[in-house]
Amino acid sequence: TSKATKYYENKVAAFIEANRGKLIVEDSAYAALLGVSKALLSHKRASQYLGERGRAEVSMVWEDEETGANPAREVKNYRVDRQPRTPWLAEDELKRLLTRPADNWTARRDWLLAITVLGTSLRRSEVVRLCWESLVAEENDGATFKIKVKGGKDSFIVIPTWLWREIKGGCPADGYLFRRGQRSSMPVCGATVWNAVKRLAARAELDAARCTPHALRRSFATITGKRGASLRDRQIAMSHYRQATTERYDHAVRLPTHVAGELLADLVDASPALPVEP
Repeated sequence: TSKATKYYENKVAAFIEANRGKLIVEDSAYAALLGVSKALLSHKRASQYLGERGRAEVSMVWEDEETGANPAREVKNYRVDRQPRTPWLAEDELKRLLTRPADNWTARRDWLLAITVLGTSLRRSEVVRLCWESLVAEENDGATFKIKVKGGKDSFIVIPTWLWREIKGGCPADGYLFRRGQRSSMPVCGATVWNAVKRLAARAELDAARCTPHALRRSFATITGKRGASLRDRQIAMSHYRQATTERYDHAVRLPTHVAGELLADLVDASPALPVEP
């Protein structure tokens, strides 16, 4: 998108300005660097990208004259294989966090927001969009909503039976499911979802730093996986484009359910072994 392109253009411009003594580029190469967003994984990759396509002649001095260090090695890649830093909550912590509150409208809304994020694995920006106009199906005490998720894609959100029962009993019967006030028709914002989880954490005397809406999403991926949900089902529920992303959200360590080599047993002669001559 143009917003993302502008972000990377500013990043490269700042780097080039800060490293004028180490990085030598022609004006044409400078302009080309600013126009190529996805080539900006690192400045070494950017030079390779432009050189391979013949768009500009780029000459770079990679070693510092004083220390001999290569600054390119300190530049992090755009996408790296790492575990996310956001924690996840164990089952006993979730039970404490999601204890049903007293009969108070704000506390009840906070609780409904938290269990909806956990039960659907929606992001903060997505759960606030749930409204009765986006309901597309309701059967067997469950429901399906159609909303726009991250990336502007339309996605079908399945509400499990236990959650749908709570939503119907605690949310308004028209308009947005989660509103700013009892008499308001305006939806809550993402900050309200964040603060709702923080208030629940304070009430449960849990570490507030570990209790976030995103931690609930990671808990969804981890606990449902431990309870038998397939990777594909979790990927669809979490609106992930790649299964590798869903795998990073899963913090559980599990042994394989069966040895793959067992599937090859029929390929080996199973007749009794012949006696070995002395």
